[in-house]
Amino acid sequence: MKKILVISNLEKGVGISKYVINTYAKISAKTSQLKFVFVNDQERNDYVNELNNLHISVVNIPKLTRHPLGYLFHWTRFIILHHSEFSAIHFHYDSMVRFYPILIASVFGMKNIIVHSHNGSSSVVTSNVLRLLLHKFGRRMLKQKIDYKFAVSDKAAEWMFKTTDGVEMIHNGVNTDLFAFSEDVRKKKRNQLHLQDSLVVGHIGRFKKQKNHEFLLAVFYEMLKTVPSAKLLLIGDGPLQSEIQQKALNLGIQDSVYFLGMRNDVNELLDAMDIMVFPSLYEGFPITMVEAQCSGLPILFSDTITDSVKLLKTTVNESLSSSAQVWSRKALEVNSKVTDRGMGILNVVSAGYDLNVESLKLMTFYLNLK
Repeated sequence: MKKILVISNLEKGVGISKYVINTYAKISAKTSQLKFVFVNDQERNDYVNELNNLHISVVNIPKLTRHPLGYLFHWTRFIILHHSEFSAIHFHYDSMVRFYPILIASVFGMKNIIVHSHNGSSSVVTSNVLRLLLHKFGRRMLKQKIDYKFAVSDKAAEWMFKTTDGVEMIHNGVNTDLFAFSEDVRKKKRNQLHLQDSLVVGHIGRFKKQKNHEFLLAVFYEMLKTVPSAKLLLIGDGPLQSEIQQKALNLGIQDSVYFLGMRNDVNELLDAMDIMVFPSLYEGFPITMVEAQCSGLPILFSDTITDSVKLLKTTVNESLSSSAQVWSRKALEVNSKVTDRGMGILNVVSAGYDLNVESLKLMTFYLNLK
């Protein structure tokens, strides 16, 4: 049996953690030849029950930004005591700020160090001089110490490794059966939310600067001028939620904006929507957009996101330098071109984003490691 150490964010509503939980659940169901141990050095763990059900143990290490000395001490102690137990160590990261465990793993000769880039940038990093210096320092210093470089997109590779050379692109697979479009589900969910005759605009993401909710509200405000009965569904939570709620109130559109929080019925809500507007300032490869396309949902997204996320003809981008009026017109135009949403799943599977297939590839990679 091979033992793999996995480092990842474990917070719900975060793309990395969603990918990690879904992927390792699939792998664990397919083979008993791999044993996973997770390290949580971000404090919050929203997947306790899921990980317990998968018999995956979690090692907790203090968060770098809260307890820097504790972070360094506990990581050093853990690697010293356990480095020889693992066949590989896999870092699922959105920046190189937390480069220290990669360094200490290399120092103690851990085999098969894998760094997996999940984001094309990070405002948390770029807006802070110290974090940006740490990211650039770690990127440069560890260039020769990483055995395998993975990324979810070209932009994510450039951000983490400054190149796409030698970087393997790993698709963010989704549960295609779960997210396949259903007309019956659409009618049921729209009835539950009293959306029967409304144009339903949707967005899924944490309320933080990266997701650009303020601009999203501006776009929806313009859409209401053309379609007064339109509704906006906002799924997720986060530190800026109250600020965005106040913004909706200031615009006088609060009755048309539904703040739905964290949900367990995202697949059904996607079926209920008519279009997704996704104006992020940056992304690696947004798994939410793949799930939406599996449902055949048209999407208008920002040009800061990699074009490789476009799996359907009704997935189109627009520049963030364009006005909210331009975005509004384009969103309504894209929505008018939808024909058969049931074809979405076929396009997603043929493009190589089926979770069963992609998790099998990663499993095979682990099993073949020397």
